[in-house]
Amino acid sequence: MKRALIYTKRRKHPNTYEYNAVRNRTKKIVNDGTTTTTTTYTYDAADQLTAVNGQAYTYDANGNLTNNGNKTFVYDDDNRLIEVKNASGATIASFTYDQLGRRISKTTSNGTIYYHYDGDSNQVLYETDANNNIVAEYTWDADGHPVTMTKGGVTYYYHLNGHGDVMALTDASGNVVAEYQYDAWGNILSKTGAMALANPYRYAGYYYDEETGLYYLMSRYYNPEVGRFINADNAMVVKGITDLAITEPAMHKGDFTLLENMFAYAANNPVMHVDPDGYYWGNHWWNSKWFVSNAINWGITALVGGGIGGLSLYLRNLSKKYLADRAAIMFANELKKKLLAKGISARIASYVANAANVLFNVLMWATDPGSKIFARIDSKDHVPNNGYLNL
Repeated sequence: MKRALIYTKRRKHPNTYEYNAVRNRTKKIVNDGTTTTTTTYTYDAADQLTAVNGQAYTYDANGNLTNNGNKTFVYDDDNRLIEVKNASGATIASFTYDQLGRRISKTTSNGTIYYHYDGDSNQVLYETDANNNIVAEYTWDADGHPVTMTKGGVTYYYHLNGHGDVMALTDASGNVVAEYQYDAWGNILSKTGAMALANPYRYAGYYYDEETGLYYLMSRYYNPEVGRFINADNAMVVKGITDLAITEPAMHKGDFTLLENMFAYAANNPVMHVDPDGYYWGNHWWNSKWFVSNAINWGITALVGGGIGGLSLYLRNLSKKYLADRAAIMFANELKKKLLAKGISARIASYVANAANVLFNVLMWATDPGSKIFARIDSKDHVPNNGYLNL
């Protein structure tokens, strides 16, 4: 088996980190045995990194990083990164995504690469160029780790350590064609070999974008330099969902204080944890059936002006005024507006609206429409029917 090599390289002088009470890194101390370098980090009340050694970081209203002093980041309505520009305003890379939120293309100065996945999974089977020529092929094991990469008609074999980091690639003769070293957070300390640059899968098996210095973790992008994601967990906008839990009595159930830092990578424990989908805190109260269903019901109540019982009359009146398809679309759009107004992310609000459109006739007689809508979304997400939204 070509993946039998085990790598356990460690740094002689490990870095030291300090954190505040909500798990934000406040200081990084690097000692290389000769000199000591200290980096300081500053945050706002929303856990947004606002400065590194005094260099300001800025964000949009949804908590997406828009500028870090060196690069500008542009997002679509679903908070997906679609463009990165350098300090001069020139585009470094641009991206497109499919209906499942997976990245399907990357355009750089070298051209455009298209990614082709294995069904609905997150595993890329092959890549093509603008002329539809296959430029790379990949195979994977049952745990989602890369096994082989084929480029230029030659197959190379991945060698991983126990953390899942790609430490080396070899050819069929066992010759090492790429070798890597990382720090605990995935910063690439060294890369050597003829295929070191050509191989995109690196630390923890994540896809690394050389152009931006970011790892693509499906739902979000991770910056190893600061050890955090460039935007919050996109299940819902943190401020909006926290406000909803606290300010709406019908939504309150126990302590809704948001203890988890939604920008943090792997609970600030990258040695023990990985986060292949960008959802380390994937299943919690804010994406549970109970909470999301009630959030949807709250939006419906705000829309119809009264209790849930008023929905039936509201939908029947729409049906009398408009054709069925038109009525369903109008209801879905108005519900989406109510959810957005309360701070629910555009991504979640869009999923709810789509489900509400499809279920229009069912919802006309539903006593718990939120649960009906949740069940439809849950049945089609990345982990179907588990009682949580994993989009």
